[in-house]
Amino acid sequence: MKNSLILIKLFIISSFLFLNGINGQALPVDDFSLPICGNADGESDTLYFHNDYFDTTGCNQRIVLVAVFTTWWPGCVSGAPITQEIYDIYHDQGLEVLAFGADWDEPYSCEEWASEFGLTYPIVDFETGADSWMLEALPEHLWMTNYFGLWIPSYFIIDQNIEIVGGGSGSLTNEEFFLEITSSIEEALEGLGNVDIGDDDNDGIDNTCDPCNFSNYYVQGNLDGSWICPPGCDSQDDEVPTFDIYDILMLSDVVENQLYETNECFYEAGDIVVDGTLSLIDILALASQIAEGTW
Repeated sequence: MKNSLILIKLFIISSFLFLNGINGQALPVDDFSLPICGNADGESDTLYFHNDYFDTTGCNQRIVLVAVFTTWWPGCVSGAPITQEIYDIYHDQGLEVLAFGADWDEPYSCEEWASEFGLTYPIVDFETGADSWMLEALPEHLWMTNYFGLWIPSYFIIDQNIEIVGGGSGSLTNEEFFLEITSSIEEALEGLGNVDIGDDDNDGIDNTCDPCNFSNYYVQGNLDGSWICPPGCDSQDDEVPTFDIYDILMLSDVVENQLYETNECFYEAGDIVVDGTLSLIDILALASQIAEGTW
């Protein structure tokens, strides 16, 4: 889509960019899908918004900063590298960034937009054939028509409940606007449900979300999770796992009956050759190493 409507461009360019608030009201965002044209993860070139970014189980909760841009407006150009800086600062705390672009090749293609500004987060093409980006479905999904106005660039903070909790239109080079956006991000991050509820096996995944809370016991090859206290052992911290015929028999049963599909601990302990699957090869590898005493 080429935004060749000169009057629309002049209207937007001559307009004062501003931040629209939502007065504390959270706005739910509908689900939608659009093609990813830059920095796809390799698994899919389609964005399924709800499914890809929001975990309704309460695990791995995240918030999303959405940027809406066109390639010809200077405010979008100057803001692109700043969105990457925001991503780098807050990503480890639970922030994802998604950019939705339109009016490609004026002058940047999608791939050029990513490379020119060093962007690592996904870029989505929201053009579907409308006469103008304003008439596309995305502005409706993001409440731009009713609450925020059809302005670019626009930025929205969407929390773990898939609701817009902050955002607006403006230039990230404007310090006041930048602080409004980052403050909304920080407030949303504080509201995440990722509270510290313990990590019994110290694998970096909290107990609620860990598919195997006992991976410190079900170490590779120790299918029955057995540990012993060897001579000189003074405490539980000195215990060591055991590897014997029982582990071989249990691994055989796990593979034959596909028990790894219902018990992640079996999967973690049984992938002996570390190829991502459990099979006869793992049974033979475990048996060979136990027999040779090389495990």
